[in-house]
Amino acid sequence: MSLFLLLFLSCTTVCTTGMAHRIGVLYEGQLNAHHDRFLTYAERRFAQEITVIRVPYNGTVTSRYKAACTLLEGGVTAVISYSTSHLTTWEAEFFSHYRIPLLSLFATNPFLRNQARTSLVRLSPSDETEGEAIFNIIKAYKWTSFSILAASDDYGLNGISGLVQLVMQDDSVSLKTIQYFEETSTPSLAMVNSQLRNIRDTLSSIIVVHCHGRYASTIFEEAERLGLMNPGFVWILTQSFASFVDSAGDQMVGYQGVISLATSLNLSSGFEVWKTNFEKEMGRLTSLEGAIVYDTLSYLAATLKKINYTKPRGLSCSDVSRGFTDGDMVLSSLLNETHRGVTRLLSFSSDGLIRSHEYDILNYQDTSLVKVGIWDPQHE
Repeated sequence: MSLFLLLFLSCTTVCTTGMAHRIGVLYEGQLNAHHDRFLTYAERRFAQEITVIRVPYNGTVTSRYKAACTLLEGGVTAVISYSTSHLTTWEAEFFSHYRIPLLSLFATNPFLRNQARTSLVRLSPSDETEGEAIFNIIKAYKWTSFSILAASDDYGLNGISGLVQLVMQDDSVSLKTIQYFEETSTPSLAMVNSQLRNIRDTLSSIIVVHCHGRYASTIFEEAERLGLMNPGFVWILTQSFASFVDSAGDQMVGYQGVISLATSLNLSSGFEVWKTNFEKEMGRLTSLEGAIVYDTLSYLAATLKKINYTKPRGLSCSDVSRGFTDGDMVLSSLLNETHRGVTRLLSFSSDGLIRSHEYDILNYQDTSLVKVGIWDPQHE
C-alpha cells in the first residue's frame, strides 16, 4: 500500500511538471530578499501551470551566454529577465533569434526594440515616458532652467533623449548643461567632481539625475561638499536612481529638496485577500518591491492556458537554424492579452511596451521618500 501511494505521488509530480509551461528566469548574481520572496510564492502558487527554471549569471559575457543556452536547451516557452537595459539588448537579440518571448521586468531604454529584438516585451515604461513626466513637473513648478547629470553609458545617453527633445521644442525652458560621467566598479568622489562643479558654475538650482542608483551616496556626498545640497536646490531623480536613495546616508538627513518618480501601483480589488494568503505562507509583507514578477508569472499562466501550441523541444545554441516553431503565436497571444494582476494591470502595445505608465511623485522627507502626488499622461 505504501509503495503504491509512493508511486502515485511520484507520477503525479512528474506528470504535472511535464504538462506545465516552462518559464525561464534570468538574473545577475543573487536576487534581493524582496524579489526572491515574490518569485518563490509565484512558483508555489502557479506550480500546476508553470515550472520556473531559475538561471543566474555573473558579469562575464561567457556566463551570460551559458545561462541563456541553459534556458534555450531547457525547453522554455518564455523568459523573464531582471537585467538592466544594457544587458537586455543582448538577451533580446539572442532569444528573438530563436523566437522565444523575453519579458523584461526593468529595462527602460526607449530604443531597445528593433528588427533584431522582436520578441521583447517590456513590463516597465520607457525612459521616454519618464522624461515626459519630469518635463511636466518642471513646467508645473514654473522652473525656467535646469541641468542634467547622467551616466555616459547607453542607459544614461538614451534615457534622457526624450527629455532633451521636449526642452528643444519649448522656448520657456532652457537646459543649462548636460554633464556625463564614466561609471566605474568602485565609485569615487572624483568620478563626479568636475561634472558637479560645471553644474554649479551654470548657477542652475534644478538638477535632474539619470544613472544607476548605486552611485547615490557618491553623488550626494560630493554635491553636499560643493554646496549643491543647500536650501534652494532641487534634485529630480529618475526611478532607477531613486530606488537607491536611502543609501545616500547622512547627506540626505533633513534635506527636503529631492523629487523622485516611481511607477504607480494599481492594486486589485482582491489585494487584501491575496496579501493575507501571502503572509500565511511567506511571513509579513513589508514591501511590494519585486511584486512585478508575481504579476508577470500570473499573466503568463493565464495566457498560456488559453492557447494550444507545441512546446519547444530540441533547440540548441549549436544549431542557430532552428527556433521555437510557435513562438510568434505565443508572443502575439501575450501582446493581445489584458491581465488584471495583483499590483498592476498588464496590457501591451503591438511593439511590446506596457500601456499603463502612471508615476507616483515622491519627496524625500526625514529619512524616506513619501508620495506627494501622481503623474498621469492622460491628465497632465
